Amino acid sequence: MEALFAFLFKYRPFVFEKGHFALGAPGAVLGFGAVGLVVAGAMVFSYSQARGKSEWRDRVILAALRVGVVGVLVFCLLRPKLVLSTVVPQRTFLGVLVDDSRSMQIADDPAGARSTVVERLAGSPDSTLVKALAEKFMLRFFRFSSGAQRVGSAADATFGGTETHLGRSLDEAREELAGVPLSGLVVLTDGADNSGAGLTEAILALKASSVPVFTVGIGKEHFAKDIEITQVDAPREVLKGSSLVVDLQVRQTGYRGTKVTVYVEDAGRPTDRRRRSGCTSPPASPAPACSASGFPDSLASWCRRTTSRTR
Repeated sequence: MEALFAFLFKYRPFVFEKGHFALGAPGAVLGFGAVGLVVAGAMVFSYSQARGKSEWRDRVILAALRVGVVGVLVFCLLRPKLVLSTVVPQRTFLGVLVDDSRSMQIADDPAGARSTVVERLAGSPDSTLVKALAEKFMLRFFRFSSGAQRVGSAADATFGGTETHLGRSLDEAREELAGVPLSGLVVLTDGADNSGAGLTEAILALKASSVPVFTVGIGKEHFAKDIEITQVDAPREVLKGSSLVVDLQVRQTGYRGTKVTVYVEDAGRPTDRRRRSGCTSPPASPAPACSASGFPDSLASWCRRTTSRTR
């Protein structure tokens, strides 16, 4: 059926779905339409007055055929065309965002760390991804963690960011490229967004600007072993030198019954550590709270300013 459609109309149906119909001579529509109606009316009138052995059915069929021929001729004179959008090589821009957070240093790929995968895909002008995209687009590179920063190439990423704010980074990249014809954004990331903010506003702004986003996932989706602190509950103020109780919630996979070391830092400087048992739970159950007491008074400020590490 598609072959017959392509034979009659030159293109397959999916081409018509992606384009829109237009007339090459829109100014002459009324003129050609009036002429066509006059000719068709004259034909219908002549057949209605015809006499002889022909029946009214024969006259109706002949009149319909001739009116159809006139209609086809008028349609052809209007120069119908199918308008399709296509990318003009090297005239449109494409933003390439590279995740610059520390999670990209995780080595969960046979080729090495996630950053190594990024360097192989987009680290140089001759790399696989960059070479393919550069044939059709002018490329603009960004590295992002807490926000997007314009760089010369993906090789400028340091993979040292302490936060991944994907929504803000998409907004900043879109605003940076607002003055050029933007075909889309390509995001190379492991998807570990720890900002706590949603992507709804950023996606709606991109959708309103007709800017598509293409994601390239780096790293594994699931780990055989994974552990993180999901919540820290501690007093806001304590007396200097006094003891306090801190509740930690730990989520883990593959560490059931394993002891973990909790590091306490003040402005990035280690102050104490305690090895605690019973702080992990089976993967299917909620993460229980475990308590650690006797830390120094700097713990309160640590809870507000510094992220703890678990090992």
